[in-house]
Amino acid sequence: MSNLNATDILVIQKIIEKKTKDKGLVWDFTNATFKEFVESYTGLDIYDDKYQAEDGGSKIKRLKMFLKIEEDSYVIMLLQGIEEYGKKRKYLCKSNIDEIEKYIKRLKKLEKSITFDKEIFKSQKRIDLLINDINEKVAKKQFELAIDRLHTFFKGYIEMLCEQIKIDIKDKSLDALYGELLKYLHENEIFEEGITKDILSSSKKIMKSFDYSRNNKSFAHTNDIMKQNEAEFLCMYIIDLYKFLYKIKLTK
Repeated sequence: MSNLNATDILVIQKIIEKKTKDKGLVWDFTNATFKEFVESYTGLDIYDDKYQAEDGGSKIKRLKMFLKIEEDSYVIMLLQGIEEYGKKRKYLCKSNIDEIEKYIKRLKKLEKSITFDKEIFKSQKRIDLLINDINEKVAKKQFELAIDRLHTFFKGYIEMLCEQIKIDIKDKSLDALYGELLKYLHENEIFEEGITKDILSSSKKIMKSFDYSRNNKSFAHTNDIMKQNEAEFLCMYIIDLYKFLYKIKLTK
């Protein structure tokens, strides 16, 4: 649920309707281009049933539902897309742009941990957007959000891999899950090169530290935050490790 209230969403609706010819539409978007537009900025499908309003599923009603029920992170992405497209097509005047930027700025201040289901791993677009968002947060020195978000993402991916090979994931830390995954990879001789095995084995210790960093250096627990170069290094390492694991086959 976003931190936009009903009045905020109504204002956004009115801004869009000023340059929309017919009721229920969103600017010049067709169903296909509207779907493509939302997905390009958020990785989400605006025609998912959850965005269907009780009184209909027009484009403007779906947009309003998105702004209401999605997390602030995804709402920010979509509002940035609306602003960019509106500027390009000259659908937004200066006061409209200021209004949208006001909402974006406010939501960024309220933005917290992100939650997502494992459906994200079926969409490379969503993964790319999330990784870009993490990198942007590090660049903007929002380390607590970046680390928390990356931990949630990476642990979710490791859980998914563990479920595929019938490893119980209930109430287990990232460190514990990663250890069981590594044991499976070694026992089933998924990798041939000794150096690959050594690198992955050494990364087991890093997962314990990553759990600690998330719980003590991130948004989850407000304590001392990492320095920028160290936060960048941690995020870069975990993202590269994810990209490597993404390419492996769990069975020969």
